[in-house]
This record gives sequence, structure tokens and C-alpha cells, in this order.
Amino acid sequence: MKATFIDEAFSKGHFFMSALVIDGSELAKLEKSFEAIMLQLEEQFPNLISSSMELHAGEIFNGKGPWRKAFIGNRQRYEVLNHFAQVLNNLKISIIIHGLDLKQHLQRYSLPTDPRYLSFRFLVEKLDFNLAKYSEYSILICDSGSSNQEMRFIRNLLAEIQQVGTDGLYPRKITQIVDTVHFGDSKQSRGIQAIDLISFLRHRMELQRATLVRRDSALEQLWQLLEPKVVYDRIWIP
Repeated sequence: MKATFIDEAFSKGHFFMSALVIDGSELAKLEKSFEAIMLQLEEQFPNLISSSMELHAGEIFNGKGPWRKAFIGNRQRYEVLNHFAQVLNNLKISIIIHGLDLKQHLQRYSLPTDPRYLSFRFLVEKLDFNLAKYSEYSILICDSGSSNQEMRFIRNLLAEIQQVGTDGLYPRKITQIVDTVHFGDSKQSRGIQAIDLISFLRHRMELQRATLVRRDSALEQLWQLLEPKVVYDRIWIP
């Protein structure tokens, strides 16, 4: 049985939904390794960083929150992100990414479908396909930071595609995802924090490729650690 952690990252131009697929033994390694890094940071910055803190990639990358006072300049922040990315690089995991070009989506459709609805369907469809290749099953885990309405929406959507299947060019009835969508507190889940890191870096890479932000070679090196684990990465342009 696998556990699949799902997270999203978006801006005005793109909406990304990403999945981290991992089994129990590898998840235990991830948790232990992430905790060890946080303990080292706590020892290094005892009055600023706590080992129980949530790893939030955007805060570290941009030097916000407690990370603002801990590090001077970008180099140290990148080194921290590199430690976490190295952990993921050393684990047996799979990453699945589905992106949506929001500008094209809005231009093509007068009443555009919710990007979360489209991305979740396509992501789960590809996830189910990859699980079936190895006769594997998985539960889905998302961040509970969403509203109750959004959580009901996602749970109902999964139930729908489990019962009647997806649509599009390659419709598929979902068979490898078991139970409902589970929502966890990201502050308590290193798995959710890991997919947050992955989603953030993938979205940031897209901003860089589209020349919306200054080219950052350190960011590219971080993504190179994760890219070998990616089994699917597509941006849909309607």
C-alpha cells in the first residue's frame, strides 16, 4: 500500500497540482531524515528555529517568518532546501505533476472550469494509471488547510471518478485509489511538507522558464535533485 501526498501551487499564469507517492518504509525514512535536519537547525539557531516547526519551502526560499532572522542572504536558505531535496533524492518515491495554463484556459472558455477540479481529475487519472502498472494501491492525503467546503468538494470529486470514471481523451475509471481523501495538518505531517517543497520548486521553475522571475541557477540545481523522481510532468494548454 502506498501513501500519496497531494499539494498545489499557482500564480496568475499557471496552476500546478503535484503528487508524492511513497510506501510506509520510505515514509518512515523521510520523517526521520527531515527531523534530523530540523534538530540540526534548532541547535544552530536555538532562539529562532524549533525542530517541531513546519517546513514551508516558500518561507525558507523567500526568507520569511522565522527564517528571515536565521539566515543572512540566499546561500544559507538554499543550503537548507538542498538538504531536504537530497533526502527526497535518496528515497524510493515517484512524483506526478499536472499543470494548467490559466491564461489559455480563461481565453478559450467563457465559463472556465475550476482549475482545482480539472487538475485533480487529471492528476488522479495519471496516478491511478501508474499504480495499476505495478498492481499497487494508495490512499490520498492532502493538507487540511482548505475550507470545509473545499474538502467536501475534493472528496466528492474522488467518489465521482471512482464510480463513473474520468472524462477527456483518455477516460479512466479509478480503481487503485482506496477509501476517501484524507486531510492532515501540515504542521504535523512531514509528508505534506515534502510535497509542499516539490510543488513550490516546480512552480518556481515554471516562473523562471517563462522569464517572469530572474534566472536562478541554485533553484535549477535544487530541481535537478527531484527531477529523476518525476514520472509524469505535463502542462495542459487548452
